Amino acid sequence: EPTLLIGHSLGGAAVLKAANKLPNIKAITTIGTPSDVAHITHLFSDIEAIKANGEGEISIGGRPFTLKKQFIDDLENHDLKEEVQTLKKP
Repeated sequence: EPTLLIGHSLGGAAVLKAANKLPNIKAITTIGTPSDVAHITHLFSDIEAIKANGEGEISIGGRPFTLKKQFIDDLENHDLKEEVQTLKKP
C-alpha cells in the first residue's frame, strides 16, 4: 500500500481528500493545489449545459475531456479547507 501521496492541481485536492481515508499514508505533497476546488469551474466553457444535459465536453490545455454533472456537483459540495483541518499528517 502507498505511504506517500503526491498530487498536482486538482489531483492535489484529490490526495488531500483521500489521505484521511487511507490508514497507511504517512505524508502528503501537493503542488499548485487550489484551496477551493469549486473555483475551477470557471475553466469550464459551458457549465450550465453540463448540468442541464448530465454531461458535456470541455477542453483543458487543448485536450478534450468529458465531464458528468456528478463531477460538477462534487466540486461544488466539497470543503477542502475543512478536510485539511482534520488531516493529521505532514
